[in-house]
Amino acid sequence: MENLSNALMQIGQIEKALEYTEQNLEKHPNNKELNRVLDEIYLKGNDWRVIVEHASKRLETDPDNVSLLTRRARAHSIIGFVEGNSKDVARAYELARGDKKIAFMKSLNLHQQGDKKAPTEIFQRIFAEDPGHAASLLQMSTMAGSEDATHLLDSVEAVISNSENEISELEFAKAHLISKSQGMDVAMPQFARGNALQHDTNPYNFEEAEKRCHTITELFPDGIDAPQAGPSEIPAPILSWANPARVPR
Repeated sequence: MENLSNALMQIGQIEKALEYTEQNLEKHPNNKELNRVLDEIYLKGNDWRVIVEHASKRLETDPDNVSLLTRRARAHSIIGFVEGNSKDVARAYELARGDKKIAFMKSLNLHQQGDKKAPTEIFQRIFAEDPGHAASLLQMSTMAGSEDATHLLDSVEAVISNSENEISELEFAKAHLISKSQGMDVAMPQFARGNALQHDTNPYNFEEAEKRCHTITELFPDGIDAPQAGPSEIPAPILSWANPARVPR
């Protein structure tokens, strides 16, 4: 299956490669080769603009196509078009509120806009329908207060014990909740466990990281000041110690 993902990507069928890879990662979340292919797709920034253009053209004749809206929303997010992402996610959620993947995207979008109540309600609904939904448990753990951490930790540990495979999102969720209920010193070994599992599934590529760093620094030659961001009323997204949230597997 990873061979087909690779083949699709190599011939420029990025949209199909992305869809096929994510579908298979839902069934095999710890497949190293599929994770590598997914990361390579994410690194091809120019291809996301192609996806936006392709989806936009198709949406002209099929404006309520939820699949196209969610793909364009993801692409908008990658290239930094926040407003486009929010609009596409909102429309997709209007059309398919019962779809867990879309509901997850909506809850993340609301959370990044500074809303605390609505995302929690959506995450809780997803968890009620699918108690093993690792991505929702991770996001809930980053948002939980100390008073809720102990109860949620019990739920996370129950899911971990019932899971056939080790899932890094669940290990990070547990780490966040231990940190909030018992302190960071107690949580550090659990964060280390999550990092080790994440590295085993998707190893850090030093050469690729150096290449990306070089590409960025070339944009700002010596003697030219880097651009500065001015004041903004848009709330900044909340970051966590883990991979950036992907659409759930």
